[in-house]
Amino acid sequence: MLTALLVVLFSILIVKAWLENQRNKKEVQGINNIAPPGPKGVFGSVKILSQVGKIPFLDFHKISQKYGSILNLDLNTKNILILSQYENIKEVHSNCLADNRAPIEIPNLIFTGSKESKGVLLNSGSAWQELRRFTIRSLKDLGINKSASEETVLTESNALVEEIRRQMKSKNVVDVDLMFNKAVLNVVWKFVSNQRYEYDDVKLEKLMRVLNTFMNIGQKIMGKPIGIFPILRFFPPFRWVFLECYNGVKELRDMIQESIDEHIKTFDKNDPKDFIDMFLSELNTTDKMTIDQLLICCTDLFIAGSETSSKGLMFAMALMIRHPDIQTKVQEELDSTLQGKTFVSMSDKKNLPYTEAVINEVLRFCNVVPVVAPRSNTDDIKIDKYTVKKNTTIMTNTYSVHMDEDYWKDPNVFRPERFIKNGQYVHDERNIPFGIGRRRCLGEGLARMENFLFFSNLLLNFRFYPDKEMPSIDPVPGFSNGPAAFCTRVEERF
Repeated sequence: MLTALLVVLFSILIVKAWLENQRNKKEVQGINNIAPPGPKGVFGSVKILSQVGKIPFLDFHKISQKYGSILNLDLNTKNILILSQYENIKEVHSNCLADNRAPIEIPNLIFTGSKESKGVLLNSGSAWQELRRFTIRSLKDLGINKSASEETVLTESNALVEEIRRQMKSKNVVDVDLMFNKAVLNVVWKFVSNQRYEYDDVKLEKLMRVLNTFMNIGQKIMGKPIGIFPILRFFPPFRWVFLECYNGVKELRDMIQESIDEHIKTFDKNDPKDFIDMFLSELNTTDKMTIDQLLICCTDLFIAGSETSSKGLMFAMALMIRHPDIQTKVQEELDSTLQGKTFVSMSDKKNLPYTEAVINEVLRFCNVVPVVAPRSNTDDIKIDKYTVKKNTTIMTNTYSVHMDEDYWKDPNVFRPERFIKNGQYVHDERNIPFGIGRRRCLGEGLARMENFLFFSNLLLNFRFYPDKEMPSIDPVPGFSNGPAAFCTRVEERF
């Protein structure tokens, strides 16, 4: 009898525990904690990923149109979430629980030379927070977004104009791709190490090779088998791809390290001249402020501030050639506003609304960096009505935001007037070429200054025409996206 009673009591306890467990599950996975939509099983997820080809952001856009703006892919060992809607991207990018970079071993090896995360771009946690704060503060102290940076960009803008004139003496056809790359690299190098190079300097040619490496990383690593399965770097043909990219970025790191060593020899704490000096001023004040971190922070500045700006300028020039009426309208605004002034400065910007609108329409229309480096959430987070599991790899596609037909109405039309209201330029919060939220591009201010001063001064001085054929605006994928290199016929306007 006693045994039977104990069995009944034990059974009741088991049932009670089971019911409690089910109740807890409902609280965690109930109607307020719905998993994001996605295909069932690994096979369905792999099938969707197999649709991603040479231009990932276009394929992500097609996938979002078919499966929805929030898509969860279950790969058994990890989840991948693809976001394509502005509100969802804004929500995630403003959430401190989604600040971390997702583990991306191969890019980390290439950019830092080790598996350890360093610098700002690919770092996470307190190291990322501290180094980002320091970098923003240092660039501000060096005059970024102020007169000091304007002087640097105007110097390079004048050099670019003179280089075009020099090339026009022998022919009126100019390869603007190489010149844009050199101009932008000089601006970045000036802030990093207080140096600039003449356009025929071998050191500048060396920096140019790094841009080709960034292109290879985007084309051959990101989203490709070696980028997903790091072990492939030990086996051909992936081995050769990895080494090509690794050695290319190592050449940049070696060049920066050489400059750091030179700075150490001449360092004056009371007279910091550039970013390297600013970092040396606080060297070893914390465990994050080390020479290794300085090296990668400088590398990050090149990655974020060189290729993206030069490709944006290439797109802008291609579109002016393809839309001569818009080029004319910009030049008419420049002429009427400047009234004989020989160069455009930042003080003129407020009086050049159409020029500003054209530049921002280029950034929206061309999507130089449509898919940013993926994030990972340190805890479960909410997106809309869904709960995203901890340690999900979160990818965002700003191309879908910029090509949202419900919002822009005619997103596939290049129409600068969409940013004009009552004759004035009006910023649109959904135009997010530099990202959004807590990891927004820290060099956005300088990049926008470069875009404005380079573009407006070129159009003030020259008229650009197609050479043998119209330049393409189809994206050539890389670490960022740009048009295929092209030449342009150039005529002096004055």
